[in-house]
Amino acid sequence: MSAIALVNLVSVEKLDRYLKTGGDWKAVLADSEELSYRWSGYVFATLVPYLDAQGIALSDPREEPLSAEREMSCFVLTTAHRHYLDRLAPERFDGRALRAYFEEFNETTAEGIERAMLAGIELIRDALTRVNDDTVCVIAIDGI
Repeated sequence: MSAIALVNLVSVEKLDRYLKTGGDWKAVLADSEELSYRWSGYVFATLVPYLDAQGIALSDPREEPLSAEREMSCFVLTTAHRHYLDRLAPERFDGRALRAYFEEFNETTAEGIERAMLAGIELIRDALTRVNDDTVCVIAIDGI
């Protein structure tokens, strides 16, 4: 089974309404901006705990109810996470350490996975530069 990462900049108002009343997720995505990530969702599912272990905690209280409602792992990036921007500069990460973490976490060999993890870090950093008081980034991992 494969997993994909769906990454969207969405309205805070629409997200909060969805979490309060349920409804159609497509309504939340209306007028949202999709950010492209061409690698596996498994990378994001590994990258977030790796970053957390590095002291970069990208959690938000909306994640648990959103994950339950959508029946998939979801992460919500907000302006509260912007203080990590400097620490998320891709050049601050060692590709060998990223690969070693991925391989241990997933109990598999993954040649070249460091490129995917660095691309995920770049995407998170880019998303954090684009969120504001009215917009958050939702990363949904479908297929896990």
